[in-house]
Amino acid sequence: MKTQRAFTLTEMIVAITIFVLIVVAVFSAHTLSQRAYREGERAAEISQNGRVILERMAREIRQAKELVTNLSYSETEATSSLEFEDGHIPIPSRYQDLGSEYYYIRYHIPAGTQDLERQYRVYCFDSCDFTNCQPQSATCTNVCSSYHRWNATQETTPTSTHPCVLEDKIIGEYLTGLGFWGSSVISVSTTLEKEDKSLNLKTKVYGRNL
Repeated sequence: MKTQRAFTLTEMIVAITIFVLIVVAVFSAHTLSQRAYREGERAAEISQNGRVILERMAREIRQAKELVTNLSYSETEATSSLEFEDGHIPIPSRYQDLGSEYYYIRYHIPAGTQDLERQYRVYCFDSCDFTNCQPQSATCTNVCSSYHRWNATQETTPTSTHPCVLEDKIIGEYLTGLGFWGSSVISVSTTLEKEDKSLNLKTKVYGRNL
């Protein structure tokens, strides 16, 4: 009767070592795969976010009637915010109830955030009163007694207008840099970051009415 040969200690050590190496290799490959997937997701997210931001700003800048922000011609002296007179019919339509001839849009990154904020506003001499212009209201009226161009002054006293913000919305995130420069052709630069991923996107917008 034949007896079965058992593994020697050396053979068992070799077998265990090979098994451990295989497990480590599989685990490492899986970890690298997951890391690459997450990095790809982050890159895709900031890229998509950046494109949406640029498209939104470009659409509104293209129809701007007048620039409020004094822009430099040089990228090295770019401003981090942009304000201009809106060339579209006010949206939501309830802002048309104000009866203002002038509506303004301002883009900026609030201090301490990575969000792109879009302000929709009017300019007045008297104090802002939002009693009849609540976010949930269907109408928006009597924010001021009268509305004016951003640089208007009163004849009786040397008083300048001030902005009343009708709407304040976050339209993008992950921004660490925002720049505007130019004149009739406005250059826009955005820098987006999420964890270890960074992306810089630029575009040029021709202002049809500037």
